[in-house]
Amino acid sequence: MLSGLTQLMMPFTLLFVLLAFFIAMALFSRNYLKVSPNVVAVLSGRKRKLSDGRVVGYRMVRGGAALRIPLLEKVEYLSLNVFTIPLEIKRAYTASPSR
Repeated sequence: MLSGLTQLMMPFTLLFVLLAFFIAMALFSRNYLKVSPNVVAVLSGRKRKLSDGRVVGYRMVRGGAALRIPLLEKVEYLSLNVFTIPLEIKRAYTASPSR
């Protein structure tokens, strides 16, 4: 009787372990941030202590990877790309160079 019960529970146990593994992998992949070098990811919401002793409510990741803690941290991205602004200057007074 007992051996029949263990044989019946083996597939359910295996199914449960596989399901837990896939759920863990899905949570990991959703919260894994890969940040390119021209972008800064600002993770805010959780307090952390810096090396100089200050306590801040953010951390920044530039050109790397980080794990976001769900429900505690929010992610925003800041682009570091250089862009030009068309600027036309009219009637600007300049000082002549002194010799």
